[in-house]
Amino acid sequence: MKLISGFRKIRDFHTHSDKSDGVFSPSEVVGKASEAGIKQLALTDHNTIRGLSEAQSAARASGIDSINGIEVSAKFKGETVHVLGYGFDLTTAQEDEDFIDYLIFLRRASGINLFESAESEAEQFTNLEKVIKILIKIGAVPVLAHPGEEFINEKDIAEMVKMGLKGIEVYTKKHSAEQVIEYERIARKYKLFMTTGSDFHGYYDDDLHRLGRDNNGKNLTKAYL
Repeated sequence: MKLISGFRKIRDFHTHSDKSDGVFSPSEVVGKASEAGIKQLALTDHNTIRGLSEAQSAARASGIDSINGIEVSAKFKGETVHVLGYGFDLTTAQEDEDFIDYLIFLRRASGINLFESAESEAEQFTNLEKVIKILIKIGAVPVLAHPGEEFINEKDIAEMVKMGLKGIEVYTKKHSAEQVIEYERIARKYKLFMTTGSDFHGYYDDDLHRLGRDNNGKNLTKAYL
């Protein structure tokens, strides 16, 4: 693993728009990212890729390096975990039936049906290993989101690695300094990517200041890919 180019660049690989549960449109998120000095960005809406084209267009206009992303839900040992998928081709994702069926299920499960029909059964999408395989199939890099929030330990992560997990969101406002150190250690041990993200939604005024920032207001700059 190596630090991605530009150590001092502000980067945020975990943001949400009004295409899922965020406040701002994808282009507005990009605009606020630009105002915050962010140079590398991923829009990772929950269970949808509808905002990515708009985000990519806005990012190009703003001179921001943007990668396609999504945050999806899965079950691990009976508990819900979140997985970030990065770097997939949008057309490939849109044309993959397994991936689209998975999104249909997730949206219906949350009470939001954005599609006209769905035949997928719940059991197809309830375990983490299947979710990881679906993400890998469309060319996405599966990364465990904010593991400290769910108190996911090394033993759990080791099991997830066997399922195909490729990274951990280490640098986030949801982790304490001690958790960052611990997840850095785990990531290095299992040769996992380490990503950074604010989990920005824009709900509150103070959250606006956390786009690209940790819980101490410091810039999010680290990411090992």
